[in-house]
Formats: sequence, C-alpha cells, structure tokens
Amino acid sequence: MTGLAEPSVLIAIRRIHGRDYAGELTALKREHPSVRRVVTLDEPLEGGVTADEFLAAGAAVPARDLERARRAVHRSSSTRPDIDATRRGAIRTVGIRSGRTDRGCPRW
Repeated sequence: MTGLAEPSVLIAIRRIHGRDYAGELTALKREHPSVRRVVTLDEPLEGGVTADEFLAAGAAVPARDLERARRAVHRSSSTRPDIDATRRGAIRTVGIRSGRTDRGCPRW
C-alpha cells in the first residue's frame, strides 16, 4: 500500500507488546522515497519525530497556508472523488489536533 499511495508521512506505533518496530519503520522510509517523515505515537525513532513534535509544527502553520491547502484539496477532490474522503479526514484530524479548526480547516 505504501508504494501505491505514495504517502509523505508515516504515522506509527514503534513498540507493540514489547516488540520494537524501529527497524521496519526505518526500512519503510528508506524503501519508499515518498515518505519524508516518520511520526511515532509512543517512543522517539532516530530520524523521526514524535507526535507532539509533529502537532507542534502543524500548530505553527499560518492560517493562510492552511486555507490554501484546504482549497487545493477541494479542487483536487473534484477531479479525484475516490480520494476525497481520505484527504478531508486528514485535514480535519490535523485541524482538530492542532486546535486550528476555526482558522482555515473545515469541519466535515
């Protein structure tokens, strides 16, 4: 799926039931050039960022940039309705988690 979707961000849990997936996550990033950032929800990963760091970076994005991204998603969804719901969900999630829903991030 990573190869088909070409995601730019991989969000993952590094350790599950005592097993450390650091090697697999690092390999996914290395093997898929579209992945620019690995965000871990539990423990830091060398070369990655934690969820708190990722959300803090999003909170620092100016409202005008969020609005520009929202418009771009809206335009592209009219030509690719199959991915519309996924993109809307991603923007809504980032907006809610960063507290920015009132400034350029629509609530669907």
